[in-house]
Amino acid sequence: MPLTEREMLCRERILSEDYADYILETGALLESLQTVLQEGCAQSLGGRFQMLHSPQQNPFNYYSIPKLYGLMQENGAEAANAIRLQQQPVLQLRGQNTLIGIVDTGIDYRLPAFQTRGGQTRIVRIWDQTIQSDTVPAGFSYGTEYTEERINAALQAENPLEIVPSVDTSGHGTSLAGIAAGTEDAAADFIGVVPEARIAVVKLKQAKQYLKDYYRIKEGAEAYQETDIMLGVRYLAELAQKLLRPIVIIIGLGTNQGDHSGRLPLSRVLDYYGTFGGFGIVTAAGNEGDRQHHYAGRLRPEEAYEEVEINVAQNERGFTIELWGTAPDLFSVGFAAPSGEVISRIPLGSGMEQQFQFLLEPTRIFVFNVVAEVQTGNQLIRIRFVDPTAGIWRIRVYGSNLVNQSFHMWLPITEFLQPDTVFLRPAPEITITEPGNAQNPLTVSGFNTLQNSLYPASGRGYTVTGMIKPEITAPAVQLQAPRRGGGYEAVTGTSAAAAVTAGVLAQLFQWGIVQGNQPTMRTVDAKNYMIRGAIRSESMQYPNQMIGWGRLDAYGAFEVLIRS
Repeated sequence: MPLTEREMLCRERILSEDYADYILETGALLESLQTVLQEGCAQSLGGRFQMLHSPQQNPFNYYSIPKLYGLMQENGAEAANAIRLQQQPVLQLRGQNTLIGIVDTGIDYRLPAFQTRGGQTRIVRIWDQTIQSDTVPAGFSYGTEYTEERINAALQAENPLEIVPSVDTSGHGTSLAGIAAGTEDAAADFIGVVPEARIAVVKLKQAKQYLKDYYRIKEGAEAYQETDIMLGVRYLAELAQKLLRPIVIIIGLGTNQGDHSGRLPLSRVLDYYGTFGGFGIVTAAGNEGDRQHHYAGRLRPEEAYEEVEINVAQNERGFTIELWGTAPDLFSVGFAAPSGEVISRIPLGSGMEQQFQFLLEPTRIFVFNVVAEVQTGNQLIRIRFVDPTAGIWRIRVYGSNLVNQSFHMWLPITEFLQPDTVFLRPAPEITITEPGNAQNPLTVSGFNTLQNSLYPASGRGYTVTGMIKPEITAPAVQLQAPRRGGGYEAVTGTSAAAAVTAGVLAQLFQWGIVQGNQPTMRTVDAKNYMIRGAIRSESMQYPNQMIGWGRLDAYGAFEVLIRS
């Protein structure tokens, strides 16, 4: 169906750099903003959230600016003990009549890993947000939707990309889809956890340049907008309802923005969908555990300030630090440059961003302070460094009205920074990337089965509020996965662990929902089965901040079901 004039206008605004994108929560909108939503270009992001496009780049609050998410990257099915469930004569849990959902970099649909033995696709839909046409998904304003029939037609064509031009230029989404649901290839000794599940894919568009510039993202880094991810989740949820199939969505993306309590808009949308029966969500814990991007501060009343040292790498174009303090404590900051030049303690602002320029160097620092941030009630100081001089920078953190006496600071994720921009006295705990701190999704850390140890980069819990995350750990090192363009490759990262776990969750959904043993099964139900069936060592205490309640054991989860 051709787009209306208004739909064409809104699609252009979604893509245009002349329009900023904002996240608004409908239940908290003023009456004037309700009118804007009704008359302007806005669409549902899922739950209570709407996306609004405006030519004025003046955020309504901290949460209204979309955060930027980056990629989080022996056979995985075998290492998780899922092969036994595929081969068990009675169960034969290979993902039949379930969906695996991917919100990521796309998929190389031409690979045999995503086809049946007869050469038909196992992909039911691809929503490619980067290609504009009249074939827009119903209820959405941009991108192109490719159906199973069109993908099959492409596979029969001499040049498939002339019919379905969607490609995965990164390979990240292809890897995740293959680890979770790749078709068996006996010659290559490869099989996904649920090789007969169907697959639905959202290929995310790159974030707008104005957001990359605002956050000073490293040149060439892949960054994805929170709004596009939220829309991708909503698309997959509605598709699963239309097809009447349970779905498990893999979120292999992460950000260090937010207070790490699971209250960013994306996290809250995942919590919303996570309450639905037949809707599973698995999030990666991220790869920030050993990257020196978290600082845990403790400021006592008798101390004038705490000095936080940051090494800034050569050729660093800039970065954003977020400092979060818990009410009733109040914090303020000052700076000491590598040259010795000092900016004294900055008075608490009134929600406006203040700019500071140094005399002896080109560095500019922007400080945005909110004493009571709207979602958490806690204090946020956002510090943006623009064109910083390389060397040791010192942020002096001052406190007043101290009761809790603690604060946290996070640098951006590794993919957004030069490698040597780090805190000199980092803390490896509370390094799970968002949305891994959301309550309802299953959060997975990474385990090295080759060395029987934690994957060192794996994000560590708990959340800043003490909620137990991750819940479980899964194989994450040197997992075999389909490679875009053909063949296979070894991949490492907590997103790979999330893909393995998503496959196991789909096996549980097949048993519970498809086979009718527990028709209302949700993420929380499957999560509890996995926790009870996890492998635990007598030498460790559980739960713990590294591996939660233990190591994933798919067959162990079903032994729990048998005993119950």
